Amino acid sequence: MITPIAKKYANALMKSADKDIDNISDALEKISLAYNIKKTEYILNSFVDKQKIVNLLIDISDNSSKILSNFLNVLESRKRLSLLPQISHALSLSVADKNNKYIGYVYSKEDIKQNTLLVLEKNISKKFNKDISLVYIKNNFEGICLDIEMLNMQISFSKNQIKNRLLDNILKSI
Repeated sequence: MITPIAKKYANALMKSADKDIDNISDALEKISLAYNIKKTEYILNSFVDKQKIVNLLIDISDNSSKILSNFLNVLESRKRLSLLPQISHALSLSVADKNNKYIGYVYSKEDIKQNTLLVLEKNISKKFNKDISLVYIKNNFEGICLDIEMLNMQISFSKNQIKNRLLDNILKSI
C-alpha cells in the first residue's frame, strides 16, 4: 500500500525530474529491491553515518544524477528513507500513467502461446485505450488470470468456477 506521504514525494519527484524521470524511476526500483535484502535493512537501521548510507543507495542505483542524490539527501534529513519502496512504486505508477504504458501478468497452469498473448495484448490495449504489455507466468492456477496492477484490474476464469456455475444452472433447471 502506498501512503499519502510517499505519493507526495513521488509527485514532487515527477515535477522536478521531468526529463530524467525514467532513469530515476529505474534507479529507485533498484534501491527498493535492495530493501528486500536483510543486510541492507540492518545497514539502513544502524548507526552508520547517514551520508554513507545515502552514498550506498546511490551506488546501488547505478545512477549518480544530482536530482537523485538531492532527493535521497532530503529523504535522509527527514528520516524517510524507509519510504523508498513505496515512493518507487508510486513513481512507477505515475510514469506508467505519463507514458500510457502498462505491464500486465497472465497466470495459468497451461502453456500460452506467444501469438495468443500478443492477440490478448492487442485486444486489451484497444479496449482500455492504453499500451499494455503482457508477461506470461506459469503457476498452479487452474484456469487463467489476467492481472494489471497499475490499472487495478484483475480478470480470472477458473475451471472450478465454471464447473460450479454449470452445476448451479443444471440444478435450477431441474
